[in-house]
Amino acid sequence: MAKAIPIILLRVAESRVHRFHIWIALAVMVGISTGLVVAGVHFVVETLLWEPLDARSDWWIPLLPMVGLVLAVYLVRLTRSRSTDTTEEYIEAFHGTGSPIRMREVPARLLASISTIGLGGSMGLEGPSIYSGSAIGDWAERRYPKLLRAEHAKVLLVAGAAAGVSAIFKAPLTGIVFALEVPYRDDLARRALIPAVFASTSSYLVFAGLQGTRPFFPVHVAGLSYSDLLVSVGVGVFAGLAARAFVWFTKAIRALEHHWPPVIRAATGGIVLAAVGYICLHLFHSPLALGPGYRGMLLAARGQLSLGLLCALLVLKMVATAATAGSEGVGGLFFPSAM
Repeated sequence: MAKAIPIILLRVAESRVHRFHIWIALAVMVGISTGLVVAGVHFVVETLLWEPLDARSDWWIPLLPMVGLVLAVYLVRLTRSRSTDTTEEYIEAFHGTGSPIRMREVPARLLASISTIGLGGSMGLEGPSIYSGSAIGDWAERRYPKLLRAEHAKVLLVAGAAAGVSAIFKAPLTGIVFALEVPYRDDLARRALIPAVFASTSSYLVFAGLQGTRPFFPVHVAGLSYSDLLVSVGVGVFAGLAARAFVWFTKAIRALEHHWPPVIRAATGGIVLAAVGYICLHLFHSPLALGPGYRGMLLAARGQLSLGLLCALLVLKMVATAATAGSEGVGGLFFPSAM
């Protein structure tokens, strides 16, 4: 009996090590798959669609967001849930408050994101990236249920979300922290830490291998002084107030348009975005407030916009994002908030 106990403990330890290796292998597979999907969506939206349009001043460009929103409406109707949520789908799937993420809905939702953002809707690619990663992770968990115990449920869901953030922001650590922190207000999804590390890293390597490691904003900053730090406090306070105003305004627009038919919401949002686009063409000679906002942030970071133009861009971006989010647009709100 005494000799049997160490043998049993050894077999238990070997079983746990084997299960841990399976975890890691599945997390890497989820990360690689997510990196490929995110790289494909990013290439279509940025390289093929919006980037060639963002620097132009043609009169027809502000009309494209309406086309994108109407297309998104019909694409979302192909899904059973008919929901335009992306990051919210991950949170609801984590807590089990909604239906599981259905893989057959992912293509239509991603195409709706591409039509929304690629044709000028003011939303970010982090939303579809998180959604696609969490969908892949959730599918892997349901596809191989015997490989994960009950207490380890949702670990691949979180790992997939981390992989999505890691790829789109080219920041593996950011992806890990974001995915672990988002499902809770006062806690972290600790059990998913190690799978999230492997999924996030593998996703970043795939995305960087396909898209390169060029930073979003290649800005060179000189040494900081104490006055810079003091000004940063003021900037932070103002950004916090602007963020509260942005959240309130977006919710108000969504509540206002909630009872309208989806096509009417899309058309109304498209009219607002067209107005914003024409104002941008007049002020900036390009549709800076439309699309994800990379170029506007880069110009601001390089000091190529005056204070007046910056304030105008702030207001126009708020209006454009609220109109897109309230008009059946599919995408994320983090990048517009950052802008």
